[in-house]
Amino acid sequence: MGSILPIAGVVQWASGLILAIAVARRAHAFGRDGRVPNLLAKLALGLFVITALELLVSLTPLRGAFASLVSPEYFSGPWQLRTLLLLSLAAWLLLGIAAAWNGTLSVASRRRAATAELRRRTDRALRHMDHRASADHSD
Repeated sequence: MGSILPIAGVVQWASGLILAIAVARRAHAFGRDGRVPNLLAKLALGLFVITALELLVSLTPLRGAFASLVSPEYFSGPWQLRTLLLLSLAAWLLLGIAAAWNGTLSVASRRRAATAELRRRTDRALRHMDHRASADHSD
């Protein structure tokens, strides 16, 4: 368990970090409407950074340097696993909420754009019809 924990942690950490950055950038693109998902993504990013620090502490060569900062029970496998899983769970939940919120904002933005395009095309078609009708009456 000791050797697979850091490997699994690094894999999920790297993917979560990349996704958190992508979600934060996408939320930032929505401006004021994207403030909350941007904040959630940044909180998730912070939790992933804390998880990375936890992974560094769990590595054998660094245990001695942090032994005085944490309780001795922490270095047992179950405590490290529990800490890693709880931090990761919190980060992934925040990231999932932020991504879902971004999706909702994206759908709303596309609907507004589609409505505006439909209005523009309708106005253009009506102007064209009015122009043809006025040309027919002048003949």
